[in-house]
Amino acid sequence: MKKLLTIFGAVGLTATGASSLVACHHKKVTTPKPDPQPTNITYDYEKLSDLAVYLCFFQYDQTTKKFTLRHGDLKEQKIFLLQDSQAISEKIWKVLGTKEFMLSKLIYYFSDKITAFFAKLGIALQTIAGQQVFSLENLEIFEFSPSTMVMTDNSHPNNVNLNWNLKFLLKHQDHQLSLNTAGSCIIPFVVLEILLNK
Repeated sequence: MKKLLTIFGAVGLTATGASSLVACHHKKVTTPKPDPQPTNITYDYEKLSDLAVYLCFFQYDQTTKKFTLRHGDLKEQKIFLLQDSQAISEKIWKVLGTKEFMLSKLIYYFSDKITAFFAKLGIALQTIAGQQVFSLENLEIFEFSPSTMVMTDNSHPNNVNLNWNLKFLLKHQDHQLSLNTAGSCIIPFVVLEILLNK
C-alpha cells in the first residue's frame, strides 16, 4: 500500500459538496463555491512530521471518523517515501487559497525522522521498483494502555486539529522501541487526506 509520506493506507477523506436550488420553472441554479481564503496559520512542521510518523501505526475508519492503533504483526505493510511534486503542492495550495503550506518542508522533516526512527528498530530503507520503502515485516505493536489519535474541527474549515496520546511498544526481531508521548497540531485537511490515501 502506497501512501504519501507514506502512511498506512486508510480510506480517503475526500469531502465534496455542491448545493443547488430548483426554481419553479425547473431551472437548476447552482450556488457558486466561494474562493478559498488564506488561513493565516503558521504550521509547525516539526509537530506535523511527528504526526506523520505516528500515523504509520494507525488506521482510519471513514464511517466512524476514528483512528485506531494497529495491533500485532504488521507483515505485508510498507511505507513508501514520496518525493515532493509540483502537482501535489498545487493541489494543496488550491484548496487552501494560498501557498503558505510547504509540502517539501514536511517531507524533509519526515524523511529524516522516519529513517532515524526505523533505524532504532533495525529496519533499513530499501529500494523496490525504483521507490524508497520501509518494509514492516516482523514488526509488532504492543499497547501499554489505550493509545488515541483524535481529530477535531478547527476554526478554519480547511484545517483540522489532531491530538494524540500514545503508549505502545514496537518490537522488531531483537530491537524494541517504546512510545509514550502526547501532543497536538493543526493540519490542512487536504494534507491529512494525502497522508492517509494510497
